[in-house]
Amino acid sequence: MFKTYFLIFIGFILASFASTACIHQRYMSLYIKELNGQAESLAEYAKDRIITYKSYKQLMKYWLDGLDISSFLQDNYWANQPDLPEISDEQFLNLSEDERCSFARICYTRIAYGFDMMYTSFGNQEIYCLGIKDGEFIPLFNGDDDVGNNYFISDGTFETDSERYSFLADIDENELLRKGGKHYTSSNYFSYCTPITDDNGLIGVVIWEKDWSEVRKNIFKGAVAIGTFNLFMLFVIAVVLMKLFYKYHKEKVVSALNAERTRAEMSVCTRIQQSRNPDLNKKFNGRKDFEISAFIQSAKEVGGDFYDCFMTDDCHLGLIIGDVSDKGIPAAMFMMSASSLLKSELKKGISPEQALKSVNEQLSEQNDTEMFVTIWAATINLITGECKVVNAGHENPFVKRNGKAWEILKYKHMMACAVTPRAVYRQHDFRLDEGDMFFVYTDGITDAKNKEGLRFGESGILTSLNNCTEIGAEESTACIMNDINEFSADTEQFDDITMLCFRFLGTDSINLKAEDGELGKALDFIRYKAEKAGLSKKDISDLRLASEEIFGNIIDYAYEDTVGDVIIKAISNGEKFSVEFTDHGRRFDPTQKENPDIAEKVSEQQIGGLGVYLVKKLMDDVSYRYEDANILTITKIIRN
Repeated sequence: MFKTYFLIFIGFILASFASTACIHQRYMSLYIKELNGQAESLAEYAKDRIITYKSYKQLMKYWLDGLDISSFLQDNYWANQPDLPEISDEQFLNLSEDERCSFARICYTRIAYGFDMMYTSFGNQEIYCLGIKDGEFIPLFNGDDDVGNNYFISDGTFETDSERYSFLADIDENELLRKGGKHYTSSNYFSYCTPITDDNGLIGVVIWEKDWSEVRKNIFKGAVAIGTFNLFMLFVIAVVLMKLFYKYHKEKVVSALNAERTRAEMSVCTRIQQSRNPDLNKKFNGRKDFEISAFIQSAKEVGGDFYDCFMTDDCHLGLIIGDVSDKGIPAAMFMMSASSLLKSELKKGISPEQALKSVNEQLSEQNDTEMFVTIWAATINLITGECKVVNAGHENPFVKRNGKAWEILKYKHMMACAVTPRAVYRQHDFRLDEGDMFFVYTDGITDAKNKEGLRFGESGILTSLNNCTEIGAEESTACIMNDINEFSADTEQFDDITMLCFRFLGTDSINLKAEDGELGKALDFIRYKAEKAGLSKKDISDLRLASEEIFGNIIDYAYEDTVGDVIIKAISNGEKFSVEFTDHGRRFDPTQKENPDIAEKVSEQQIGGLGVYLVKKLMDDVSYRYEDANILTITKIIRN
């Protein structure tokens, strides 16, 4: 354990060093960025101080040649003139030489005073205006914290302190001539150089950070402090986690971590699934008992329409389609909430009307946005074709009975969800026969307009569906979408377009687990197929009773203490109706069993004897064969 702690500590030290270096670099970068911004503003201000004087190009010649400032008298003719900046080059050249010198001196002192005032305003940054003469830098103006004057020109000489202005050696005059600013840094200073103009040797300004070395020290100290604190906290956390790890049983900890990882992965999968509509081709690939196709096209980047298709159990399909009353991100968030809640409720196995009631109450509780959502929700029994549907303020669907034309399926609409928590929902029940189809959609289809402003409408949908030459869910949605695109060509899509088409195909056989909970599904399948075949109510009742006995015997005797599969197949040729039971349990031919003596007491009969006898009495024919599995067939003659 000590070795583990030591390795962790070393790792954290290295991490702390890396963190300190990153923090230091980041802080330095931010501080330099801030200084660059301040210096750029200061340089612009300095530039304005000089070029305000219209004759500054002529004045620079005198400044660079070194004027005698000390002998200049303030009662000079120019001293009290308020409009010195307005003197143009032409006016300046019309002056005598003495007047020019006098004028250059007073302008210089005023600008120099302004540079000193800039230091007072900007604080810790000194500013220098440089010129070049005979290949050397010449300071012209400065603003700093010297108690004396800030004049460089005196008695025709330039007073420069070699140590004070040593930074000039680091400034590349070619860089300074380029457009835009450039900063220089070292361990002792930060400077920012930018050109004003290259006329007559005036190059630009240099901004100097006076306490740069102190700033660097403070930033470094701050980075070290943060890195040290991070190191301490990380080490404390590591020690606590290690103690917890060794306190609990290793197997329990691994199990907890696996569970946490599973929950996290499920959470990610849920968010991804809720953020987009399902790919039905992948989701139901290989299903032979139904066809389904859907299409959605948002009017904006995110929309308020949604649809979903999912199995609530192994023989019931849930379908939902909805339209939120708004657009954009808020509508998308409301849509995801409604879709997720409804899917969750339907997957509990409750009816659509119960699911809509629960979802409406939840959406209405804190509906500050005052949005609402229209919903069409259904559950379909894939064995019998029975449908349970609730229409919460949604569009009327279309239905096509096998061999007939499409028509509107109208029934009572309920209130849209999230309008009021007291809304009541009632469902509509109907049955789909094999080959029947229905089509549901949002109002983006009916409200689609052409260039003349005409709506596509329900009539457009009906016409498009009936004109579709191929019968199928995918073909129907394709026909609708092609007709809408043609109808609304060259017009902007106003609303989201969503559609869903379902075709019930049914099946001649089902595969169930040999357990009591599956008996209801088996009897529903047999009843549905018997009704389709035209058996009478009494014959159907006898068939269900015999099937229940056979299914129970397979559970109790064929598989005994194990659980296997039962394949139930319905066969009809118009004259007789048969049900075939196939299992892979213990081999047994019930047709060879002798009929029991009814006169004897039931308690003395061999187990199963009465059940087999009952099946034989109820059915017109009972046959058995073995083909690597037990295959028992019961038959009823169809009597008109």
